[in-house]
Amino acid sequence: MSLDDIDSLPILDKEMAINQLDDAELFETMLSGFEEMSMRSNLTDIKIAIEKADYGNVRLSSHSLKGASSYIHAERVKTVASLIQTAVDSNNCALVAKYYPELVKQCILLKRMIRREACSKDGKVFEDDDSDFDVPIAKNFKVVKRSNNDFEVAQIGEMEVPADNKETLLEKGETSATQKIKEAQDKYDDGMDIKTNEEPKSACCTCIILCIIN
Repeated sequence: MSLDDIDSLPILDKEMAINQLDDAELFETMLSGFEEMSMRSNLTDIKIAIEKADYGNVRLSSHSLKGASSYIHAERVKTVASLIQTAVDSNNCALVAKYYPELVKQCILLKRMIRREACSKDGKVFEDDDSDFDVPIAKNFKVVKRSNNDFEVAQIGEMEVPADNKETLLEKGETSATQKIKEAQDKYDDGMDIKTNEEPKSACCTCIILCIIN
């Protein structure tokens, strides 16, 4: 999947999420808490990491946002977060700079859709307002508002990169603790139990372990 295909994905696949969870009420609960508990906290961590050129933590928080988005099937946020993670793994700062504005954009669109869902549930009329643009964003990037509440996220300055060209993006700022978490996450991606290296006994149990680590 590339950015060229991102508009073909749903911002939020509500039907798929409810089918996967088999619980509409649980989905509504997860959706209502997603912005504050997952999206905003991870965007803040990514913002700080980008400003410090700490690409180990850019990867870590992108991975965390990708996982959280998967549970509610926020397909665009999940996809762009995954692209950022892969760009760091590939030591490609140019791609991180390309994908980051799209991540912020898709988080704003998701925030708007979550608010729309809440209005629909409460029987209220949804109206666009500037509160949707209140998201953490790194310096040298900004939200540019257009007519009819349209917008784009633009890069207005250079992004910090490691000073030593021999140092990879992933090594920059990456501590041994960060590396252990990365390894645990990669095992989870491969369907392995984090503690035993065996097939997980239940997806729920493994998810809880991963959430605690994050």
